[in-house]
Amino acid sequence: MPIVFDDFSSGHRSACKWGEVIAGDIRDKAALRAAFTSTNPVAVLHLAARIEVEEAERNPTVFDSVNVHGTENLLQTMVAFNISNIVFSSTGAVYGAPKQVPISEKSSLAPKGIYSATKAKAEGLLQKFAQDGSIRHGIFRYFNAAGAHPDGDIGEEHNPETHLIPNALAAASGGSALQLFGDDYSTPDGTCIRDYVHVCDIANAHILALLHLMQGGDSFVVNIGTGMGSSVLEVINAVERATGKSVPYSVCPKRAGDVPILVADTHDGKQKLGFHAEFPKLEQMVEHAWKYYQNAKSR
Repeated sequence: MPIVFDDFSSGHRSACKWGEVIAGDIRDKAALRAAFTSTNPVAVLHLAARIEVEEAERNPTVFDSVNVHGTENLLQTMVAFNISNIVFSSTGAVYGAPKQVPISEKSSLAPKGIYSATKAKAEGLLQKFAQDGSIRHGIFRYFNAAGAHPDGDIGEEHNPETHLIPNALAAASGGSALQLFGDDYSTPDGTCIRDYVHVCDIANAHILALLHLMQGGDSFVVNIGTGMGSSVLEVINAVERATGKSVPYSVCPKRAGDVPILVADTHDGKQKLGFHAEFPKLEQMVEHAWKYYQNAKSR
């Protein structure tokens, strides 16, 4: 059974459906050691991080503390308890503005902001701890996580919400108009193109990664995406089809650091882990997110 260790600064206890839940801060070494002592884990899935890009620019010290030093605390605790296998949630943003798309794992890292820089530093820590053989790691560079569980029970619920699909659903449901950051990019419709990947596919990738590592597989770094890109306007159109409602939006200035196209090369994930997306279509992600949105609003 899984064991959840979370400070619930942005997560929700209601999303913890299985296993034991321990409230704690990854920066607290004593709390980590107590959790390892009481539960005796066999491997670690490291998803704890501050992720909001704009907040990172305002509060770089906090992001460094959680994303970098928190990761170091966790790795030191794993070594102390002889736990060798870890799967780490990184981000495709570590590539910055790549010269070639789709983006392969061989692309140079060139993070453009504080958030992606802290993720790149955390990746470096994992690779450092792996040098003496005490840690074997899987690093997942997510592209744009999207969707919800198909039954509508678990989904995105950030405060404030900054992700495109839930904000488009809110706008379609009578909320504030969606902010569209730039419409003159060098893309077919002028809006940014991103690779959206279903959260259930991300979860399945973690299971494949754990099996790979626990069966003696080598450390790895792979992208998690679909290899297909969708523009902001295509997402808006998908939301309108799913909801049967229009999505009001206003065009705002471009955000610093946004690049026209980010799409993953998914070859390595297929080859190393046998990863294939079960829900690769944008329409599926939007439909599942819409089901969750409706259920959440009815609670």
